[in-house]
Amino acid sequence: MTRSKDTTVEQILTGLFSTEWIEMQARELGVVKRIRKIHPSAFFWTLVFGFGTGAHRSLGGLRRAFCQAVGIHVSRSSFYERFTPALVELMKTAFALASNTLLVTTPKMKPILYAFQDVVIADGTVIKYKDQAF
Repeated sequence: MTRSKDTTVEQILTGLFSTEWIEMQARELGVVKRIRKIHPSAFFWTLVFGFGTGAHRSLGGLRRAFCQAVGIHVSRSSFYERFTPALVELMKTAFALASNTLLVTTPKMKPILYAFQDVVIADGTVIKYKDQAF
């Protein structure tokens, strides 16, 4: 993956995770049984980009961001019930793919990434970064 100097984080991430990859992983890991109102790729991108900015972040705000992004209304319960152990596995898989790809495509990132021992996800999940196979 060759990158120009002006490549954004958003461009890098969307290049790594296609809609097909997200849907396949979501099905394999049991995040979704069938695709209905809450599409797995829209939900995934809301999680990835929805907690990235702003001083006050909440699940309610994330739900509102999702609804605004996709142009539909989703009840609180329908949105909140998507936060499952299977979703955690999807996010861990995505994190591993992104970090491994960055290490291969951007060797100067290796010392920066190795400085991390753990990554704490917004819900309190801890990913042991040193355990990743690089």
